[in-house]
Amino acid sequence: ATFQIWLYDVATNPGPNGDSQIRIQYQNLDLAGSETVGVTNGSTANQYTFNGSDDANAQGLENSRVITYGGEAAEYGTLQGVITDATTLLPLEGVLVSRVGSAQSTTTNSSGFYSMNAAPGTYDFEFTLDEYFPVTLEDVLIEDGVTVVENIVMHAIPIIVSFSEDFESGAAGWTHAASGGWTDNWHLSTEDANSGTASYKCGDTGTGDYDNLCDALLTSPVVSNLPEDAWLTFVTRIESEISGLYPDSAYDGGTVELSANSGAFAPIDLIEDYTNTFRYCANSSCSSPYSGPTPGVSCLAGQAPAWQAYTIDLAAYAGDDIQIRFRFGSDGSATDEGWYVDDVSIKSYGGSAIAPTDLTIFADAVNGNLVFRWTATGAAEYQLYSSTNPDGPFNTFVGSTGTDTITIPYPVDEMLYYVVVASN
Repeated sequence: ATFQIWLYDVATNPGPNGDSQIRIQYQNLDLAGSETVGVTNGSTANQYTFNGSDDANAQGLENSRVITYGGEAAEYGTLQGVITDATTLLPLEGVLVSRVGSAQSTTTNSSGFYSMNAAPGTYDFEFTLDEYFPVTLEDVLIEDGVTVVENIVMHAIPIIVSFSEDFESGAAGWTHAASGGWTDNWHLSTEDANSGTASYKCGDTGTGDYDNLCDALLTSPVVSNLPEDAWLTFVTRIESEISGLYPDSAYDGGTVELSANSGAFAPIDLIEDYTNTFRYCANSSCSSPYSGPTPGVSCLAGQAPAWQAYTIDLAAYAGDDIQIRFRFGSDGSATDEGWYVDDVSIKSYGGSAIAPTDLTIFADAVNGNLVFRWTATGAAEYQLYSSTNPDGPFNTFVGSTGTDTITIPYPVDEMLYYVVVASN
């Protein structure tokens, strides 16, 4: 189990004997087995149990239960609800629910459900999840013994694709070559692919192995004016020679390089990290130097026949014109199947949208509709939300459109308030 403990000031939360209160709240209980929890002074204990065979008289322990020692029974209320995706309406797992200004938090389960207890008071709560716009509930009134239900709708942050290549229609703008005096084995291949039927392969055009002494360079077209906070993804698999004595060292493998603004190509780090490093020596005694092209450089290598996605953070290159290069190197002995690359893309999150203006609502009594109109501001989408309170929170998703108007059925026997939110 996990738990949090509050030790209160005796001036504000005195116990019956003049000492202060201690409150313990348990979360994420492991309900397997018979166990007890409690506070003991060495001879007696206040005991709570689950699967109650340890003490038939003990009270059951549940997620979020608050136990108070040295005072009145704990006073608290509950905020709970379900969090869903605004587009798919599916539940969102792993949303972090935080009480603003405190360390208290919880996360949604696979059903999108969350529940959090708090002492009576008025609080703000924040809901955050990677790749989604955050949501904040303000001035939520928590009362003793009262459960407040707030179902939250979260919108995914739009993703802009600046570049994408799956090699299914050739490879427009891509080039491949060898460094001077080395060998190039890159070619479009239908031998294997992550998606579709085609990928780029550095290896034999049939079922053989790549050549010895490769320094094969596969270079992308120029991607101009890179957006802020962009990232590169690609999917790959590799089978290449590594050291038998030093499995983190490689004789043959692949590296990703980047050129900015027509500058020199240089290796760039993977977020997931490279698996190996090219050796400096050709043997364990280091009596001969490594015969490959890039000694000491980090690389992907070894036996990784399953396709795996990798990511490169390109935020440092915002505004630049860049090229990506996949570089495969091999030494003078022992070979394997080679390196496949597929589904290369550069993406970024959409920027902030300008809020719409001049919202009007027309009641179409003949057709039983409400017609909303506003002045569009060039956003990709406008979303309509409602609330039963003029001050919000406006977290009930009503509909969306890419234009400057939307029509919805007239609400029956209910007073509602609306806002329109722009999103890119």
